[in-house]
Amino acid sequence: MKKGLFLLCFSLLAIYVASQNVVKNTPTAAPPAAQSFPQESSIVVSPVVDQVYTGVACTPELTVRDGNTILVKDKDYTINYINNVNVGTATITIVGKGNYVDTREIKFNILAKPIGSLMINPLNDQTFRNAPISPDILIKDGAKVLVRDADYTLTYANNLNVGMASVTITGKGNYKDTKVMNFRIVAKSMSGRNTINSSRSTQRQPIQSTQPTQTTSK
Repeated sequence: MKKGLFLLCFSLLAIYVASQNVVKNTPTAAPPAAQSFPQESSIVVSPVVDQVYTGVACTPELTVRDGNTILVKDKDYTINYINNVNVGTATITIVGKGNYVDTREIKFNILAKPIGSLMINPLNDQTFRNAPISPDILIKDGAKVLVRDADYTLTYANNLNVGMASVTITGKGNYKDTKVMNFRIVAKSMSGRNTINSSRSTQRQPIQSTQPTQTTSK
């Protein structure tokens, strides 16, 4: 009986020691890391729609919410814009402030402006000159005068002989699409040549009339 009791106590002690070893060897789970401003699931930033090139910096406003609370710019966060003038992808960096930390980036596109929406001076009639006629064009985007080959290119057609010629304006860089402008080539007057010939003929008459008259002596 004593022997049986001894074996029972020994078994219970062995089980207790084994259970303690298991507890000691089990890794302790790390406490959850503090959530920062950009990873916080309750922070929602309104998307930014595509912007059309205007020639000046695009600074679209954002709505930033923490759950149902709308955050206040310059109190809860500040905004920095990058590459937000010319056509391409611009970046808004939201920087946490006060009760918020870290940053979040929002991208938006700046799209090219249609060349046809600009002010383009009409072309005057051109006089035939026996060579291709390529009149330049004045194009303005507000107060800005566009630069040929930087903001647009020109392609001429039927611009040699009398008739209706055309020039195709193709947007480039911050401008897109095409616009066709027509102009007339009118016949060259022959009156200028006739006037020159008449002048020369008039100059010859006095020379001929002043020739000395020869007489025959009798």
